[in-house]
Amino acid sequence: MNVLDTIHCIWLGSDLPAWAAENIARLQAINPSRTVILHTDDSLLHSDYRRLYDATPHWCQKADWLRYSILETLGGWYLDVDWWAMKPLPDLVDLIGRLACLCGPSGPGWAMNGILACQPGSSALVAIRQTTLQQYHTDRNAGMHAITAAYRQSPETFWPLPLTDFTCGLADSSYYLSAKAGYTSHLPANLIAIHGNEP
Repeated sequence: MNVLDTIHCIWLGSDLPAWAAENIARLQAINPSRTVILHTDDSLLHSDYRRLYDATPHWCQKADWLRYSILETLGGWYLDVDWWAMKPLPDLVDLIGRLACLCGPSGPGWAMNGILACQPGSSALVAIRQTTLQQYHTDRNAGMHAITAAYRQSPETFWPLPLTDFTCGLADSSYYLSAKAGYTSHLPANLIAIHGNEP
């Protein structure tokens, strides 16, 4: 089976809330030929991340270390549970080779780890781990800072996603919430997924 037929999601620290379960079910329904796996423990954590994982009290940072570990070991897609699927994820077998890691869109010069895709052993995920161990401080963001540092150091191993395919509603979640309510006529037709915060 192609590893990119697997979509990984993570929820740690508490019972999965109803809104997240709904988002995961939607992701599976929109991608019927793929398998969505929800990870709720750190059994796949890479040993290099253990010290950082155990040191932080923040579950979102623990999830950062865990997603890097899962993808470096197993490959596949990773999506945060606060993405609402609009269309099937693209077939990127020809694009994503052993070296490349597709990463989420952000501002110029920045990468985001809310959406990732790669093959097992991707050198991009190795670069994230090595850069993290060299540069990470516990008061810094384990997500955007960690992946951006690796992206800037080894840009040839990353494929940033176009903003036209994925949109973030971090400042204003109205698009995300309206999409979940079924109001989509105002959204771009090519939108694959939309990100937002639950109230």
